[in-house]
Amino acid sequence: MNQIPDTELIKKSIDGDGQAFAALIKRVEIRLLRLVRAEIGDPTYAEDVLQEVLLDVWRGLKQLRDWERWDAWALQIARHRCYDFFGSAQRREEPMAHSDLEPIIDKQRGHSGFESELLDSVLHVLSEAPPDQAEAARLFYVEGLTIRQIAVDLERPEGTIKRWLSNARSFVRTRLGLRKIRTERRKTMIAEAYERKYNEREMLRTIAACREDKAASIHLKHLAGKTPPDELWTLTHLKDLWLRWGALEDLPEEIGQLKKLEGLLIVSNQLQRLPNEIVSLTRLRHLELTDS
Repeated sequence: MNQIPDTELIKKSIDGDGQAFAALIKRVEIRLLRLVRAEIGDPTYAEDVLQEVLLDVWRGLKQLRDWERWDAWALQIARHRCYDFFGSAQRREEPMAHSDLEPIIDKQRGHSGFESELLDSVLHVLSEAPPDQAEAARLFYVEGLTIRQIAVDLERPEGTIKRWLSNARSFVRTRLGLRKIRTERRKTMIAEAYERKYNEREMLRTIAACREDKAASIHLKHLAGKTPPDELWTLTHLKDLWLRWGALEDLPEEIGQLKKLEGLLIVSNQLQRLPNEIVSLTRLRHLELTDS
């Protein structure tokens, strides 16, 4: 079966076809997810950012001129969203509807014991909120009504309903202490992200120096990624490789390119397996895996 061209899906998406947009996004969602997760780090926040990216793509299709390069455009939106996440002083005061309460209040799914307790706490706090805000939140999150339906039901403008929902979310976050938790977690994430970037730059400098000096050994530590940087496998003159204190989970098959390797030491990582290419390293005399 012939695949529907991207341009046709874009046209249908602009016309309001949700299924066409879902099919369009499916063609780039893996790249979007990898980019956002790599930049943000924390899976929970990465999911929030990804949803914001998808919303930006949906809204921006009408202004997109070069339909042939829509995927590169979508990835650029994702990068900007990631920059915004770390660059802003605090998270947006009016988050997307799904990002705070909807994972907790969702009548379409069951709740674990923890979720049920949290749901009870949220509903209890809402009962103490101003009546208009509490009713709007109940109709939106519990009953599943749209903002337009709530506006008709309560005989208020949609803008008023949006403001009530925003105020209700802020009320709940403040009373439950979620805002403080998110702020502290955000500070930690920013510090961790900067540390990862610093370690990555230092590692690339070390590899470049080893290549220039034709050094026989290299010691790399604090690897943030699950695999070493690709630049490492260009050091075909290497005899000893030490990888210490990192999040390393996998050695790729490219290690087979280090034909002169005599010693391989991997300490305090999370290595799951060794590739079959390791047996092709005929000069390898010392292999040590510690706490991996």
